[in-house]
Amino acid sequence: MTGLWEKVRDKLSYEKIKQICGKINFKEIKEADTNIEDLLTHAQLYQHIHDDDEVNHFILEFKEIVKENCTLELPDENFHQLFLKKLVSKKMKYTRPKIFTLNYDTLFEQAAEKNGYMVIDGFSFNYPRKFKGTNFDLDVVTRMTNQNVLEDNFVYNVVHIYKPHGSIDWKQENKDDVIKSDTGESLMIYPSSNKYESSYQQPFFEMMSRFQQETRAKNTLLIIIGYSFGDEHINAMIFEALNVNSSIMVILVAPDACAEKKYETLHTKVTQTGNVILTEQKFEEFVHMYPDSKIYAQNEEEAYNGYEETI
Repeated sequence: MTGLWEKVRDKLSYEKIKQICGKINFKEIKEADTNIEDLLTHAQLYQHIHDDDEVNHFILEFKEIVKENCTLELPDENFHQLFLKKLVSKKMKYTRPKIFTLNYDTLFEQAAEKNGYMVIDGFSFNYPRKFKGTNFDLDVVTRMTNQNVLEDNFVYNVVHIYKPHGSIDWKQENKDDVIKSDTGESLMIYPSSNKYESSYQQPFFEMMSRFQQETRAKNTLLIIIGYSFGDEHINAMIFEALNVNSSIMVILVAPDACAEKKYETLHTKVTQTGNVILTEQKFEEFVHMYPDSKIYAQNEEEAYNGYEETI
């Protein structure tokens, strides 16, 4: 958030932002580090009451800067591809790996494309790609039609991606339709205090419902990476899962995971239930440490390929 504030400040100028803050009576502005969630919340509340053109223009510029700085290209040296590879390397009898990301960028989608993986993201496979929550219930199989008895064989390397805060390539086409599009204003829940309220609108509500459903499932492994626990509605789902689902295992990955007076609830669960693990690592460090179950994918895929060859 600090880096994003610096981008907004440099693009719009601190003097201009200070002028807007004076108009909306936002007194917490600091040149070095301003809480952008509080600032945007204040501006939106003011705009809701006064309908001021200057403030409205500021909000639109603010959102455009957020989108611009979250439009990222996956670098050649990245850890997203390796992480996906390790996640999908498991026996096919288990459920597909599911990634819930609060980021607006498309780095995981790009990583899946580079790995040759198929992504189920809630959007249809025809054009235009429209969102429908039931698409998450679909799977991908290969049908061998030259057999006497048809059998469905689940395709390898399929991953689900859920984005509860929206994405830079989502667009609200009309009141009812959300489509995949790189043009126009992105459909995203921007950093402000109305995140909780917006989460009850579609398609965000579908994502949150799926998250709660997954955390309640038996023998779930929930890996939390780079999340600062700043969204109370998401926190409530995580802690509720720890209270009602005795088979869930939670791994928190953060450089300050073991710091005192931070993540206090999780620290308590470490000793109370034993199903919480805290690891002080960055994303790339954790990816290298995370086990790669090559034996499952290789053995099953070899058997699958051999089966095809004998037909």
